[in-house]
Amino acid sequence: MSEEHEGRILIVDDQRDVARVLKNSLVILNRGYFIIEVPSGEEAMLEIQRTEFDILVTDYRLPGMKGTELIERARTRLPDLKAIIITGTNIDNVKQELGDTEIEAIFMKPIDTDIFAETVVQALLGEQALEEETPAAVEDNLGVIPEFPEGPVTRQLSSLMRDLGASAVVLVDRTGKVLLTEGALDQSLRFSELAVLLAHNFATTVEISSYLGSVSSPAVHYYDGNWHDIYALSVGMHFFLVIVFPGGNQKQMGAVLRFGKPTAQEIVDTIGGSALVAYPEDEEVLEEEFFEETDTETEEFLEEAAPPPRRPKTSPFRPKTSPLPTIDLDLDSLDEDLAGLSDEAGDFWEVAAGDASGLIDDTISGEEAMQLGLLSQDEES
Repeated sequence: MSEEHEGRILIVDDQRDVARVLKNSLVILNRGYFIIEVPSGEEAMLEIQRTEFDILVTDYRLPGMKGTELIERARTRLPDLKAIIITGTNIDNVKQELGDTEIEAIFMKPIDTDIFAETVVQALLGEQALEEETPAAVEDNLGVIPEFPEGPVTRQLSSLMRDLGASAVVLVDRTGKVLLTEGALDQSLRFSELAVLLAHNFATTVEISSYLGSVSSPAVHYYDGNWHDIYALSVGMHFFLVIVFPGGNQKQMGAVLRFGKPTAQEIVDTIGGSALVAYPEDEEVLEEEFFEETDTETEEFLEEAAPPPRRPKTSPFRPKTSPLPTIDLDLDSLDEDLAGLSDEAGDFWEVAAGDASGLIDDTISGEEAMQLGLLSQDEES
């Protein structure tokens, strides 16, 4: 790369309007790029003989040679040349023809020029671009992200991808870290950055759940685009699934709900109860924060009193009650015991009634009551 320019870019497309739009999307970045546009592979090779380009942007279908062939020929002269393909045909066909040939991205027409420009910048700057543009990971007070067995969860993701016919299914944790991927993710999607942005959305979902009196309300997010449609489903409190389709799959919502939500629940069951509960990493520190605002008199009282419940205010997601123990009842045996008690109770009352004749008769007549002064003559009448 020369000192005069941050990058040298060759755009090859026989549709002049498309080439001009791509060039303008890079010019407005004002990064000092040196950009050449030509309409064919043969003319592109002539330019490559004269200039050491950093990136080749080529249409898949060109007069004469195809874009994939142009990339191979250009790299015989410039082995480190990076390449981007644009196409109006099926991306899978282009990938199959590329084989092991490495490229930065494939873009379907019509092209989102913002994403195209970002991809070019990332290709030129590499890790530096990632450091400058990657969103910050999500920070929260939900404690340690639980571990899980990768084998069973990977199989669940693979099964879901087959059921839906999706391009890829990805498990992401609540900070935006990609944990497991089944299928193929197109480089133009820049999924590592996208995952962080989605994680921020799910962090808001968890916070909303606390207002609803729920530990974690199941959520489904949908995003549509020209090249990709994305569905994202919460998996407990610490994870979420991202399901990627080619663009134009808006009608997949029913299938995603039918297969995706049960899969999310299966993953929660595989992880266990820790998938739904947030435990602070250091309860002692949180407990100190809980009491740091109390006055001296209250602190002295607490020192003399029994220790308070360990329920820090900074974690509203701790369960407030413990589940009741499960009691297994043998209903058949219980019915037999109750039947026996019923017979014994009947016998008791029969005996009691029979013994009533032997009780002392302590009743008196009205005349005897008057003689004792307990009843007057008027009352008797």
